[in-house]
Amino acid sequence: MRSLQIGLYGIIIKRFSYGLSLKQAAAIWCLSMIVQYEAKSRSAIKRQRAGTTRGMPMYEISIQTVFSAAHRLRNYQGDCEALHGHNWKVQVTVQARKLNDLGLAIDFKLLKKMTNETLARLDHACLNDIAPFCDMNPSSENIARVLFEEMKAGIGAYGVSLVRVSVWESDNAWASYFEG
Repeated sequence: MRSLQIGLYGIIIKRFSYGLSLKQAAAIWCLSMIVQYEAKSRSAIKRQRAGTTRGMPMYEISIQTVFSAAHRLRNYQGDCEALHGHNWKVQVTVQARKLNDLGLAIDFKLLKKMTNETLARLDHACLNDIAPFCDMNPSSENIARVLFEEMKAGIGAYGVSLVRVSVWESDNAWASYFEG
């Protein structure tokens, strides 16, 4: 609505500034709107050919699930160096450019099932005893990255892209991993 108002003001200004009739000013305004629309369409096509999605419609779908596990942060020099447990919350976010015939990017149940299958080996375990955390600290950051890497390959078969994995170790502390 605002752009329409600005456009109408432009017609009035052009009419008085250049001595144009209202019909001539309106025709010039309409042509300028068509040129702007075509320019936007051309840039969208260029972005699509270049493989970028910026400015293009997207859907984001997220699920959350939980698992329980213990861990210790090696060389932390604080309370978290001792073995302790968390009820971890995991959020997985995917994106899609279009919807399937049912109007879905991906079924929430399927995404949650895939996530839970990935988490199954971590649930009710000591993370420090499970690869790759035998050699790296099982921090929220590392857990998010490992889950992202494990899920990334399989998710593409469903026409969506993995965007982000976030891992909470408490209600107020979490880490996210995504590839830029």
